[in-house]
Amino acid sequence: MTEEERRNYFPGSWKLHSDDIRVVRKIRLDASRLRRRVTQKPIGQTSRPAGKADKGRRRQMSNRQARRSHAKKLARNYIRKARGPRQLTREEASLEFKYRQSNLLEHMVSNREAKYSESPLNRKKKGHVAVELRDLSFTHNPRQTMNKLGDLADRECDSFGINIDFHDDFCLDVGPYLLLSVMKKQMTPLFLGGEISKPMSKVLHALELDQEMGIEVPLAEDRHEDVFPFPVHRRRMSGTSESETRFIDQQSHEKVAANLNEAIDHWLRVTTDQRLNLRGRRIVLRLVTETLDNAERHGDMQRNENDGDWIVAGFMARRENDDHEYYRCHLAFLSTGTTIEETILTAPEPIATKMEEYVHRHRGSVGSRQQSPKHLRTVFAMQDGVTRSATASEEKRNGTGFQDILEFYSDLAGSDAAMSDASMAVVSGTTCVLCNSAYMHGVRMSGEDSERELWFNETNEQSSPPDAGNVVELDRCLKGTLITMAFTLDLDYLERTVDRAN
Repeated sequence: MTEEERRNYFPGSWKLHSDDIRVVRKIRLDASRLRRRVTQKPIGQTSRPAGKADKGRRRQMSNRQARRSHAKKLARNYIRKARGPRQLTREEASLEFKYRQSNLLEHMVSNREAKYSESPLNRKKKGHVAVELRDLSFTHNPRQTMNKLGDLADRECDSFGINIDFHDDFCLDVGPYLLLSVMKKQMTPLFLGGEISKPMSKVLHALELDQEMGIEVPLAEDRHEDVFPFPVHRRRMSGTSESETRFIDQQSHEKVAANLNEAIDHWLRVTTDQRLNLRGRRIVLRLVTETLDNAERHGDMQRNENDGDWIVAGFMARRENDDHEYYRCHLAFLSTGTTIEETILTAPEPIATKMEEYVHRHRGSVGSRQQSPKHLRTVFAMQDGVTRSATASEEKRNGTGFQDILEFYSDLAGSDAAMSDASMAVVSGTTCVLCNSAYMHGVRMSGEDSERELWFNETNEQSSPPDAGNVVELDRCLKGTLITMAFTLDLDYLERTVDRAN
């Protein structure tokens, strides 16, 4: 057989692509005979004292194992030589794995550009990989969730194709899926498919996240009748959007707030025939506009300041537990570009001095010694009156966005009994701050007109460090900020407030 003929028999991965099964079978038989000749070779007997019989037996078994390993190695080398150099099919060779710059992914994967392989042949050796996404929830498993998404970003650097398996029966937190949708748009298109449950398919389709991710999910006949969505709303940075109409399809903050008001009204009507009062609608408008305005102003401060990217989505799902029906609500805001800690480092005096005093006092109290100052600055930035705007600081305005979010969220979640089921996570950089029932809203420590404070400790005092269980250090960095929340509607509480005056 000539060299050209042999290559035609084995144009690539020969187990998959060889056209002549007889040649493949012959090579396998020859390799099998080679292994048999090596492993069945008689083992030489050596004279040993009678007392060392057990030791000799162990040596004999060890020799047999070594011979089997050696035989396998010879057989693999024989097959490799018979197959010839590995080649790509014409379709595989045409695939391009060109490096795509991404501020988000470059901070999530250290030395990403150095790890990135643009050679299809090197990636072919790695083959297709499956990434399992299980227990995705920043509100309950922040470190594990971030590591899973980071593993997916790692596989983009060296694999030939990726299967994503969504193993959660239900959506536990919408925040990770917002982050995944942004990541996937900035990654090489390697995704082949994967497994997904019906409830997860309903949620991704209802929120239009399947379109954001560029995937197709299976749908049942009822589609998503038990999912009440607030679909994806996003702002794409100029020059980076895949949309051909990126300069006209950006949605205003007021439009997003109006749509969120309508979605919450719909949730309340479905559960208790109630709706937001005028004060509630104004709070939603203020929260959304301030949050999204901050996201845009606090974009990448080194590259595209005042041009930040954000994405918002949420939903309510009707679920059953022991024949008991309940309604679970999720809402998340994601902005990419600058972390909370990086933003607050530009704060004016006297805020900067107070912050560094707080950091110096509690350095090393949460997380690693190296990352602790970042965690503490993030906690400090969540207090009322903390802003990077010198004008706003002098006029004592702004700097209340986070506490406003918490106050509205805790009011919507309901009574103290329901609050035990409520959770919120603020993820920024390598910091995740968990706001659970014990720390769900700030307190005005010096009267009604004082600023709200939330220091995440039992006494709620700035002089004490935050509880380590509420400030979690992540192994991967999120270059931006994610606020994600989940709660179960307290129907009894909502029914008691039906007649609340507007």
